[in-house]
Amino acid sequence: MNLIDLIPAPYRFAAQIAGIVVIGIALMTGYLRLISYHEGIGFQRATAVCTADKLKAEQAANERDAAYQNQIRKANHDAEQRQTALAADIADLRRQLERVRHDRDTLRARVADLSGEAARHFAGVCIDVHSECTERYGALAETTDRLAADCKTLIDAWPK
Repeated sequence: MNLIDLIPAPYRFAAQIAGIVVIGIALMTGYLRLISYHEGIGFQRATAVCTADKLKAEQAANERDAAYQNQIRKANHDAEQRQTALAADIADLRRQLERVRHDRDTLRARVADLSGEAARHFAGVCIDVHSECTERYGALAETTDRLAADCKTLIDAWPK
């Protein structure tokens, strides 16, 4: 026995059409759900790929920043070491300057005892000029060393 035989004859054609329409709607609904499911999987994959790419880019940026920070720290540390060395050199120069001043004062006393007025005056002027030159040289050397250290710090801190 067939299910179509249960339907009266004048309505059988309409029932067949209705059955075909219902089967078509069911197939279309299934197909649309299948497409939606696959699109969802594709979106999830695309989201996962984008997230992974974003994490890689952030990690690379963080590594570059860390490298720059390390480079800056190293440059600052090197600058501090140079400043310490320069301070020691400046202290040594000051000690040498004090010795030169002491020698100058000793020479001035000797020249005053051994010579006449003209020789004393000449020797005093020469020693004053020498003293002034020594002081200016020390100041110039200190400024030059400080500028060289600043220049080296800037060069070391510049990204490579």
